[in-house]
Amino acid sequence: MNISDRIASIIKSQGLTNAAFADSIGVQRSNISHILSGRSKPGLEFLQKVLQKYPRVNASWLVTGSVRSEHTETTPHESDMKSNKGHSNSEAMEKNVKKNTDKQVDYFLCVYKDGTFEKLLPSV
Repeated sequence: MNISDRIASIIKSQGLTNAAFADSIGVQRSNISHILSGRSKPGLEFLQKVLQKYPRVNASWLVTGSVRSEHTETTPHESDMKSNKGHSNSEAMEKNVKKNTDKQVDYFLCVYKDGTFEKLLPSV
């Protein structure tokens, strides 16, 4: 899903027409048309207007397509790790590894896009 798809998703989720969305964020209607057709990419000012008008939209998701939280980064459709209610991320990872192999997990190394990393120990 590219950024124009994510903007289209916001428009649809709000039940708006493209013109009504443009009016709601204070941009020309042609801007929306150009962005949705892929003719142009939204600029920072456009993205700021979307986020100011629709504060429930996750800024990271809008810009990159990924939802960034304190310890994990996933796309909205990658729910394997986050949907394991009651389990830590390391427990979920360990569970997924056990499905694929009989080897025992020593630790997980989670490397983030910002260059930081975290060593996760499996639950005992």
